Amino acid sequence: MTDPYAAAREYQHHADRHHTALAGRNHAGMVAIRCQCGTTFDVGYERLRTPAFTQRPYCHPCTTKETPCE
Repeated sequence: MTDPYAAAREYQHHADRHHTALAGRNHAGMVAIRCQCGTTFDVGYERLRTPAFTQRPYCHPCTTKETPCE
């Protein structure tokens, strides 16, 4: 008979290995973009490809201002 709690006991070990393997990697598909105000921010690859973002590639603070990048 298999132990139903074996997977739960191994989870923390698995999670630690997983996080160690991903450390320092760009695993989320993020791209660093520089806003016209000089701020560097991360954008997901899917959003980077949208026409709305390519026409106005602003960081969040500049996006929410009435007059961006001042």
